[in-house]
Amino acid sequence: MRKVIACMLVVLFALATHGCVGYFPEVIRQGSREVVEIDDEYEQVDEEAEPAEPPDMAAAAHVLGGRIVTAEEAANNAKRFAIVGANVVGLQADGTLIKTDYHAFGAIDGIYDWEGIVAISASGNNSDNIIGLKSDGTVVIGGTFTEGSAEAVEGWEDIVSIVGGAGESHFAGLKSDGTVVAFGADALGQLDVSHWTDIERLFIARGVTFGITSDDSIVTAGQLSYSVWENGQHKGFESYEIDFGEWVDIVQIIASGTISGAYGLRADGTIVMSLGFWGDNPWTDIVQLASKGSSLIGLRSDGTIAIVGRALSVWEQEITQWTDIVAIQANSHFVVGMKKDGSFEFASSSNLHQIDISDWNLGY
Repeated sequence: MRKVIACMLVVLFALATHGCVGYFPEVIRQGSREVVEIDDEYEQVDEEAEPAEPPDMAAAAHVLGGRIVTAEEAANNAKRFAIVGANVVGLQADGTLIKTDYHAFGAIDGIYDWEGIVAISASGNNSDNIIGLKSDGTVVIGGTFTEGSAEAVEGWEDIVSIVGGAGESHFAGLKSDGTVVAFGADALGQLDVSHWTDIERLFIARGVTFGITSDDSIVTAGQLSYSVWENGQHKGFESYEIDFGEWVDIVQIIASGTISGAYGLRADGTIVMSLGFWGDNPWTDIVQLASKGSSLIGLRSDGTIAIVGRALSVWEQEITQWTDIVAIQANSHFVVGMKKDGSFEFASSSNLHQIDISDWNLGY
């Protein structure tokens, strides 16, 4: 009897370790080895073998409603296209530019022969001025700048970032040593930046230049102003100052008289305001801000858009249906969104619908 029982145990052990494996599709671990089923045969797998290429986690995250773009990525993507007056300019992988040719507000001059461009920025509403950063750290300008503007940037070198202003032809460049250079309109002292040091980020608004230093403090040159409204009518501008005490971990600053205040985007995706639309800002998970007339636009990390403002038009509200957006640009005329695949969304008032960037792709 003992021999029979022993034989039965041997058989059961064999079935458990070999004969029954086929009933389990998952991998079975034996000590430090893995046994996987391959066409009814079994292969020992080396645990130190190279892993398979990981899946596209950004795409998977979007399917699950997750993050597809960070604030840093959105900022870098936004350097690849610009709204110049009533036209759009795009930076191609080879360092040259493409642009639309809507002439209602003037043509964009002097950019066809640009080469070696790594970033572009425009001056904002109703202006056809544009500035380009070259791979060697020098700068070129195009559009209808006043005489002498080209000479103003000839001495710029070691530039690592450029920014353009909203509403006026006012530009600034951040140098590799943390100092700043600027040119253009200076009615409010917005070009008084030559004494700045240790700057890591630059932003420009109507009549003011912002710098963020390495210790997270904020410096300004110029004068902020906001729109005064009465019974739905714009009555002019009033100047104001900002207490930057709560402005910490700021990754972007925008300000415009027509959006009635200044807005700072924090690294955690929340917004801090001076004046502004809300008493308590409901937005979270924002990675980029833009202003369009009297509207404030926010890009969320999941590639969708939020917008708030006075008397939003139907086409303004339509941009909240966009998806997969990784950067936005806007002015009073229209809004442009760059998608994850390098293509573009475009929304505007009816008189500008003839601008066509549907075949553009900057997915490099």
